[in-house]
Amino acid sequence: MQRIALRSAVAAGAIVALAAATAACSSSDSSGSGGGGAINIGQVGGYTGQVPGLDGEGYGLQAWVSYTNAHGGIKGHKINLYTGDSKGDPTTEVSQIVQVANQHKVVAFAGMGTFNLTSSMSFIKQNKIPVVGGNISDDVWNKEPYLYPQGSANIPLTALGFGHVPAGAGKVGVVYCKESPGCTQVYNLLVKNRLSSALGGAVAYSAEVSLAAPSFTAQCLAAKAAGVQTLPVAFDPVNMIRLAKNCQQQGFHPVYTMSGTVAADSQASSGLFDKAVAAIPNAPWFLDEGPVKTMRAAMAKYKPGKTIDSTTTEGWASGVVLGKAIENALASNGGKVPTRQDILTGLGKIKNETFGGLTPPLTFTSSGVQPSVFCYFAATVAGRKWTAPNGFTAACPSPAQKQAIAAVQKRILAG
Repeated sequence: MQRIALRSAVAAGAIVALAAATAACSSSDSSGSGGGGAINIGQVGGYTGQVPGLDGEGYGLQAWVSYTNAHGGIKGHKINLYTGDSKGDPTTEVSQIVQVANQHKVVAFAGMGTFNLTSSMSFIKQNKIPVVGGNISDDVWNKEPYLYPQGSANIPLTALGFGHVPAGAGKVGVVYCKESPGCTQVYNLLVKNRLSSALGGAVAYSAEVSLAAPSFTAQCLAAKAAGVQTLPVAFDPVNMIRLAKNCQQQGFHPVYTMSGTVAADSQASSGLFDKAVAAIPNAPWFLDEGPVKTMRAAMAKYKPGKTIDSTTTEGWASGVVLGKAIENALASNGGKVPTRQDILTGLGKIKNETFGGLTPPLTFTSSGVQPSVFCYFAATVAGRKWTAPNGFTAACPSPAQKQAIAAVQKRILAG
C-alpha cells in the first residue's frame, strides 16, 4: 500500500508514540491543552502529483485543527487529524481512505480533496463514517448518505456560475475542455439541458477544445463572429488566462463566467477579466473580514506562505461545520469522546446555519442523502481584484431558476 505522504509536522512526543503508524500516514499538529480524550478525524485527497489544485483543502482543514487545538480544543477535547495524499491516483485514494479509517479509528472525515469519492462509498456506508465537506464539485455528494457538503451543490453551482447571464449580455458562447468530465458537464448543463436558456441566455456558439492546443485564437474568432457577449469557459485558471489573452489580441472582450475552484486571483490580476462573474460554494476567500479574517490569521500562523484560494476556504469551512457537529455530540453524550453515530446525530442538529457567513444556509439530517444547497456566494472582478457584491450574504436563484435547475439535477442524479 502506498505510503500516505506527510502533510504537516507531528509533535516530537507523538512521533515516538506513533512511530509505527507514521510509516503509513501522518498526523497534523494536534497540540492543545484539552483535558478530555482526543478526537480522531481523517482527511484524504489528491494534494500533489499530476493533477494538483486541491492542496488548499488540506491546508485549510489543517489550519482549522491547529487553531482549534491552540484555543483549547472542543469542550476540552483536542483534535488529531490523520491525512493521506493520493497524488491524484483514484486507486490510491480508495486504499488510503480505508487505511486512515481503520488504522486510526477516525470518527469522521473532513475537507476531502478527493477526485474519486464514489469508489469509496461502499466502505463509507458499510462503516457508517460521516464525511464532512471538501471538494464538493462532484454529484456523489447529492446522491449518497453519510456525505455532508459544506457549501453549494455541484449542479446548481455550475449552472449559476457558468450560466450567469449579465444584464444586456444575453448572447452566450460555451468553450469547454475535452480532458475532464467536469468541463463536459458545463456544456451538458448549459446547452444540452438548456439551462442557459432557463437563466436568460441564448447560446450562439459552443466548442470543445483540448487544453494542449497551442492557441485558442480560432475559438475566440468564432465566438466573436457569432456575436457572443458572455463566455463561460470550462478550463483551469492557467488555460483560461491563455484563452483570454488570445481573445484580447483579436479585439474580443466578452464577460467571462465561471464557478467553484475555477476562479482564482491570477485571473483578476491579469487585467483580462474585467466584470467576470463567479459563483463559489463558500465565503469569498479574498476578503479579510468576518469569518474569513479568522481563517487568514490561522493560515498565516500555521501555514505561512501557502496560497489562500477558494479551496482553502472549503477546507476551513469543512472543519468549522464538523466542529459544530462535535459540539452538538458532546452536549448530548455527556462529554465523552464521540462515536461516528454521535457525529451523525450532531450533524442532524445543524439547521439553517451559516456559521457567521462562512457557508450558505445549511440544514442537515442525521441520516440519508442531504438536501441540495442552491444558494452560493457571488464574486465579480473590478480593478484587477475579485470583489464580493453581497459580502458574506449568500445569493440564491429565483424560484423559477431553482425549479429549472432542480428538474435537470433530478434527471442527472437518477441516471
